[in-house]
Amino acid sequence: MAFMGAIFPVVMWGIFLLQVILGNENPSTSTVPLIFGVITLLAVLVLAWRIILINTVFSDGIETNATINKAFFFRDKGTITFVYTYMGEKYSSSNVVMKWKRTKGYIPGMDVAVMIDRNRPKRAFIRDLYS
Repeated sequence: MAFMGAIFPVVMWGIFLLQVILGNENPSTSTVPLIFGVITLLAVLVLAWRIILINTVFSDGIETNATINKAFFFRDKGTITFVYTYMGEKYSSSNVVMKWKRTKGYIPGMDVAVMIDRNRPKRAFIRDLYS
């Protein structure tokens, strides 16, 4: 979600600027900049919300150990699913990640440290991926 919030406006504005350069779009008479401006604002708000959420969990959350039970990658994206116990209850959560050297190292059965949201224990983040 954070990746899309960051990359989407860049791609939109890049396409618009290319159209202006090619002469297919007149910025002074077009409503496209207004529409793209609103979409950009929404994307920035989503990105800010996500960053604040993760920072809040890391500053206010509880650290515990978890075990990876599934790591699935397709092309450049993946999902790492893990299980952990919090206050006597077992939870399962997952993090959507980009495929790179560090994330490919996470395999089923591996123990990892996770940060748990105190208010929503189902929400957790693999500590080393976000710090």
